Amino acid sequence: GLTALKENQLLSEEEYMLAVDEYGEDSFTAMIGAEAIHDLLAGMDLEKIAGDLRSELASTTSELKQKKYLKRLKVVENFMESGNRPEWMIMKVVPVIPPDLR
Repeated sequence: GLTALKENQLLSEEEYMLAVDEYGEDSFTAMIGAEAIHDLLAGMDLEKIAGDLRSELASTTSELKQKKYLKRLKVVENFMESGNRPEWMIMKVVPVIPPDLR
């Protein structure tokens, strides 16, 4: 975009303030907390990630990397098979049970 910042880049508070001073407040979007994590998870393309992991798995000879890719691929495939979305792991509403029902 209009800044030297990368998409999904993690910024400290100091780096954020410097970026606002340098680029302006409206030139990029920065988020914090569960909302930011929810948006990152919602933007995940599970099929693309699975394909990338399969190609990495096929091209690597390191046994350690193969184990790492297999674990990640298993998680991604389980999400796809279950029909759940990764962003559904983030609670947007905290359920509260009334005291008389506890």
